[in-house]
Amino acid sequence: MKKQFTYATLCSGIECMSAAVMPLGGWKPVFFSEIEPFPCALLKHHYPTVPNLGDLTKIKAERIGAEEKWRITNGTDVVELDGRLDVLAAGWPCQSVSVAGKRAGMAEGSGTRSSLVFEVIRLLRELQPRYLLAENVPGCLTSDQGRDFAHVIMAMAQCGYSLAWRVLDASEV
Repeated sequence: MKKQFTYATLCSGIECMSAAVMPLGGWKPVFFSEIEPFPCALLKHHYPTVPNLGDLTKIKAERIGAEEKWRITNGTDVVELDGRLDVLAAGWPCQSVSVAGKRAGMAEGSGTRSSLVFEVIRLLRELQPRYLLAENVPGCLTSDQGRDFAHVIMAMAQCGYSLAWRVLDASEV
């Protein structure tokens, strides 16, 4: 029997992760996290059985007992997992680091939309998924002369993950 991979997405948008993995078979979305009205309506239409936990700053996850059981909640909705989440995917807001934006940065505690990456890291620490798939614009590498990206990478590594990153040129795809 083929293993079913579980995943959740943060800052889900219109749910590109599901569009990418569903044709492969064996992938099951556990929850989404999106607040914008149009993407929320789209998620509800295309994935009516998958809970959208909304604002990622309100999501909390905890391991239940010594077994690999997890409880994830936004204070209202509850998702329970029998086993560890396989993949946590996140593409946090890029406006604060994009070369098309104001380049306000993503420093922890700065209050910029891009600083939501630290909420992603908090949930990474709480959920302890097998893998993290993170996506953002190239500007996150150079924000604050690269110090912001270095801080993000160190925070992810402190969660116990090995890291690799790459800039993909969409014009070559």
